[in-house]
Amino acid sequence: MTACTKIGLLEIGQTQDVPDQDFLALKDEMEFVTIAPLDIYNDQELAAQFQPLPGELPISSCTRTGQRILISRSALVPELRKGIQEGIKTGCAALLVTCTGEFDLGETTLPIIMPGDLLRDQVQQHQSLIETTAVLVPVDEQQELLLNRWRLRLPSTIPIYVFTLSPQSSLLECRNMGQQLIQSEVDTVIMDCFGYSLAQKRAICEVVPRVFNAKEVSVEFIQSSLRKFAA
Repeated sequence: MTACTKIGLLEIGQTQDVPDQDFLALKDEMEFVTIAPLDIYNDQELAAQFQPLPGELPISSCTRTGQRILISRSALVPELRKGIQEGIKTGCAALLVTCTGEFDLGETTLPIIMPGDLLRDQVQQHQSLIETTAVLVPVDEQQELLLNRWRLRLPSTIPIYVFTLSPQSSLLECRNMGQQLIQSEVDTVIMDCFGYSLAQKRAICEVVPRVFNAKEVSVEFIQSSLRKFAA
């Protein structure tokens, strides 16, 4: 692996003061740079220009202050495309979208890593082991739409439940969620938000035997594919 390989984190929210500890732990393996197109907007502009459309899956995002807000996926796409151009100019070998949502970002020569696709593929590879699964989402407003999305992805014979767990939840709250799920006879948890940390995944794993985490599968993909992205 080459430590100089630059991976752009294409943020669906604004830059946070506290670095992501999961990526900070990889600083000796690769360089991560934050690309946050929404940084140019203030809170009022975000509320006015990025309001989710009726029937649209709202994207859970964060402002600079860490406040969680819901934004429109369709309004976010043009901003992400601007971020791709910034990634190309700054010499990124690849971009990682920090969201499990589905986005049409158009054609580009720069590899774009979509955690939602990686998460779906990993879960489907293990679906023969799943008896009952729970999907964790960051906000209540996403529950119904994400439940329907996973019903399309998994066999109809697998019962699927959906629960809200904030990405800001403590490790104790994560373990308590795991206890609640295991009492409901859930054997698999899908953490369908990129904001869930690896530590939160491990906390739930102390109770539930099988947990899929979008950030973890993305990091594993980057590490295994690093030579392909290296210039």
